[in-house]
Amino acid sequence: MKGSSTSRSPMLEVGNYALREAHIKAYIKSIHKRAWRAVLTGWEAFKMDGEN
Repeated sequence: MKGSSTSRSPMLEVGNYALREAHIKAYIKSIHKRAWRAVLTGWEAFKMDGEN
């Protein structure tokens, strides 16, 4: 992965998956501290009362 940065989304290239995983995790955490939690636990859109 060339020129990695948390302000730019990681480029997906073949090989070095462990390093890529760390970069993607850092990038998602840089978006918001709860963003990585959403990746781990899942996310559902907010529903208003009466919506299915």
